[in-house]
Amino acid sequence: MAGEYGLLVHMTDAKEIMAIPAVTRVPGTLDWFVGLSNYRGKLLSVIDLDCLITTKKNTSNKAERLVVLSDRFLFPCALQVTQICGLVDLNSTSIKASSKINHPWFDAEYSIDNKQWYELNLMRMQSDPIFLKAYADE
Repeated sequence: MAGEYGLLVHMTDAKEIMAIPAVTRVPGTLDWFVGLSNYRGKLLSVIDLDCLITTKKNTSNKAERLVVLSDRFLFPCALQVTQICGLVDLNSTSIKASSKINHPWFDAEYSIDNKQWYELNLMRMQSDPIFLKAYADE
């Protein structure tokens, strides 16, 4: 979950799910760029996915987690999400359709347990100029 959105991330896109570690804020960055964290000896950018998608700053809660993205992506980063809801086999869900939400990173839409879920296209997100511009204009 990222705010009100139920988002689906493919297992091949996620390397690890973990509790929120110590994160060092980077001056001059936008609110959605939480900062940098040490992940197994390497620097990892931490992105507040709720803030990035909705521009609303995430309020801290105990259910928050980091989804560390696979090494196949351009940048080593982790997505801070409001909660992890578990695994789902999309082959056993209702037929997927194009997303009705007009968001450039949302692909197919699924109805699971009477809730709408959206596939998050991480490749498109990481190549979007909005994502690539983490610095704040002065």
